[in-house]
Amino acid sequence: MNIIDSTFYHLVLKEINYSLGDLYMLQDVAVLQVNKGQHITKDSIEDILMELYMFYELKQQNFALISNNINVYTIDYSDCYKYTNLFSNLHFYGIVDYSNLNETKQFQQNNFGNTKSKTFKSLNEAFNYIRPKVLI
Repeated sequence: MNIIDSTFYHLVLKEINYSLGDLYMLQDVAVLQVNKGQHITKDSIEDILMELYMFYELKQQNFALISNNINVYTIDYSDCYKYTNLFSNLHFYGIVDYSNLNETKQFQQNNFGNTKSKTFKSLNEAFNYIRPKVLI
């Protein structure tokens, strides 16, 4: 499900469309939807990471990031460790995976260190599970 079709889209405070994908920022949850066929590297996601930093980290706002995988794309796994140390206020990372849950779980275990992470089957499930954990 695209976030635009969700019951919580009205809570979006800021929406930015990049060539890589779309970023939706709520008070305490950010949702990233990468466009079909894109390849994520530290360089290609730099603008999105900077926006997250400006929106949450500078305000010292705890937040969660949900990767809503509605499209097929690739990730440079050698860069992943670089993402995880950028945000001290990132309290949860969720992946909504509509296809290959085993690969996604392996990715989470290997790349998100101390940040809690979980795989979900739907965007609503992810949002309802994660949001109360960030508000604590």
